[in-house]
Amino acid sequence: MQTSPQTETSRSGRGLVTTYRWLASILSLGILVQAVLASQGLFEGKPGLISGHGMLGNLLFVIAVVILGIALYGRGKDAPALDNGAVARSAILVVLVVIQIMLGYATRDSTTSIAWHIPNGVLLMGLSAVNAAMAWTKPRRS
Repeated sequence: MQTSPQTETSRSGRGLVTTYRWLASILSLGILVQAVLASQGLFEGKPGLISGHGMLGNLLFVIAVVILGIALYGRGKDAPALDNGAVARSAILVVLVVIQIMLGYATRDSTTSIAWHIPNGVLLMGLSAVNAAMAWTKPRRS
């Protein structure tokens, strides 16, 4: 049985959407784990957890970039599987993660950067949760 090009596109589109959904959820949960690692590391004086916090942050950066790549690829002209909102949210998440990592490294030398690192982390948690929730909702038909 032959499949039409449109069927192939929709199958790959479904795969992209599924991958996007799971990675968006993993990113959101990873950011939550980040908060736990940081608070336990700081308040219980466990520097190993702070190191883990930093390593996980770098991994989450890679995941955020992959999510953005999937959103851009899924926005293809033939049969878009993802919308412009997914691309915009993903791009903003990458920018915020980069800022967060820079602030995290700067906390070694500056208490002011800690004052920005924490609220940016809260913003990241909120946006990543919204992105994950929106990824799992069915797209509206125009």
